[in-house]
Amino acid sequence: MTQPSYRVLGDEELNDDALKAVLSTMPRWDRLRYCSGFDFESKVIAISEGGVVVGNDEGKVEFARLYENITDAYNQGRTLIIRTKDQNNHRFQMGKEEVVSQLVGLINGRIRGGSNADNTRSGGNETNGTDMGQGVSIGERVKFWEEQDKINQELIPRVIRQNELLTAHIADHENLPLVAGNAISEALAEAREEQQRHYDAALEAAKQEQQQQYDTALDAARQEQQQQYDAALEAAKQEQQQLHDAALEAAKTAINDEAQANFDRAVTILNEEWRKTRNILIGITAASGAIAIAAIIVGILI
Repeated sequence: MTQPSYRVLGDEELNDDALKAVLSTMPRWDRLRYCSGFDFESKVIAISEGGVVVGNDEGKVEFARLYENITDAYNQGRTLIIRTKDQNNHRFQMGKEEVVSQLVGLINGRIRGGSNADNTRSGGNETNGTDMGQGVSIGERVKFWEEQDKINQELIPRVIRQNELLTAHIADHENLPLVAGNAISEALAEAREEQQRHYDAALEAAKQEQQQQYDTALDAARQEQQQQYDAALEAAKQEQQQLHDAALEAAKTAINDEAQANFDRAVTILNEEWRKTRNILIGITAASGAIAIAAIIVGILI
C-alpha cells in the first residue's frame, strides 16, 4: 500500500469525509503536507504548500486561505487562532496543546518564507511530487502543472497505443522485452523533453510578464518623479519671481522716499535763505530811510 505524502500530527483519527473535502479544495499544483483531526474527530485541519484548509464531516470546507492572505497564527491553550489580513481571527478548538503549538510553528514558518518541512518523511518514504525550487512563484507553479497535465493527456494515449501495437505483434518478435523496453524508454524520454520544453516556455513567459510589469512600474515612477520635479521647479520660479518683484518694488519705494526727503530738505534750506535775505533787505531799507531823513534834517539846518 502506498504511503501518504503527508504527516499526521497527533493521535486523533482523521475523518474521511473531512479529509476528502480538504483534498478536493486544493489546486493541482498544491501538495498536502500535514493533517490533524480535532473536535471529536469530525474535522480535519490541513497544511499544504499553498495554505491552510479545514474540512468537516459533511464533506464541506469551513476555512481555506492561502499563506499570502494570512498574517500569523498563535495558540491559547488548545485553541488555534489564525489571523487573516482582513483583521479577522479564526478560532479552532483542538485536542491537544502540543498539536496546536506544532501547527502554529508550521503555519508561521511558511508565512515567513517556508522551512525545511517539505523534506519530512512519512511512513519511511520521501514525500511525493516534484520540487520546483523555492525561487519559483505560485503563478509559475500553476502554469507548470497545467502544462504537465496537457502533456500527460497527449502522451498517455500514445503510450497505450504503442503498447497495443506491441501486444498485437508479440508472435513476430523474439526480442519483445527489449523492443518494449526501448519503446517505453523512448516514450518517456520524449515526454520528459516535451515537458521540459513546455516548462521552459511557461517560465520564460512568466519572466517576460514580470519584466514588463517591472518596466511599466519603473516608467510610471519616473514619470511621477519628473512631474514632481517640474512642479517643484515651477513653484521655485514663481517664488523667485515674487521675491524679485517685491525687492524691486521696495527699491523703488526707497528711492522715492529718499528723493522726497532731499526735496523737502532743499525747500527748507531755500526758505531759510530767503528769510535771511528778506531780513537783510528790510535792514537795508530801514537804513536808507534813516539816511534820507538825516539828509533832510541837515539840509534844513544849513
